[in-house]
Amino acid sequence: TQSLQVVNRQELTTKRGDGEKLTLGYGTLVIKNTQGIPIGIGMTFQDITRYIPLPLKAEFIRVVDRFFTPFALSLVVAGLFMGYAEDWAKHLAVGLVVALGIFNEASAYLSKRHPDWASKIGATRIVTNFAANVYLVYLLGTFWGPMWLLFVLTPVATALYADWKRTFTTSVISAGALLAIYWSRGLEGAIGWGQASVHAAFIVFISLFVNSIARMIMQMRTTGNTTVQKPTLKVHHPDPQEVKKPTRLAA
Repeated sequence: TQSLQVVNRQELTTKRGDGEKLTLGYGTLVIKNTQGIPIGIGMTFQDITRYIPLPLKAEFIRVVDRFFTPFALSLVVAGLFMGYAEDWAKHLAVGLVVALGIFNEASAYLSKRHPDWASKIGATRIVTNFAANVYLVYLLGTFWGPMWLLFVLTPVATALYADWKRTFTTSVISAGALLAIYWSRGLEGAIGWGQASVHAAFIVFISLFVNSIARMIMQMRTTGNTTVQKPTLKVHHPDPQEVKKPTRLAA
């Protein structure tokens, strides 16, 4: 069915030759003569991929990768140079951190190219980073006190991706793993266990706080989206009695 109705702000999603997602914005127009009679049609389009915001989960993955990975690296590097771990433990920690950095960079790149995979990528990152953090804290925690902060990263990252229940569960598991490492390393005394308990409580509360902020952002983004009416042009058919002689266009 042919129509002279003009459309605007339309989007078309496809893929480039390398498989990367491409979004085109397009609109149509109707060309008329001086009497308002349509004499042609046209189309405009533009690559608007960079103007389309990523899904929030994909954006959160990029945020985690941008800030948490360097922070974890700084903790481990400080533990290697300022702690008193044995050489084999230091070498193992360096290899694990390098492998973890490559994994996080690759997963962030995949989440950018394939936003639909963001949930699965986020879950995989959480499990992988948690396992690595447990081992790193076990290796270096005795020789460098701030290493316990690695247990904050996994539940806080979960808080950005998941709901309240999953965030709470992950934070409790992280806190429990930290206390278990303290116990396995022979922590004793009321002061020592008091400090350990404060560390564990901080992991839980900061994770729930971040999750509340993330859910507020999602709600604001959802309610903030407004529907914009697409402008249309009406084709005017003049009355034959009102039609005047064509106006000569200036050369």
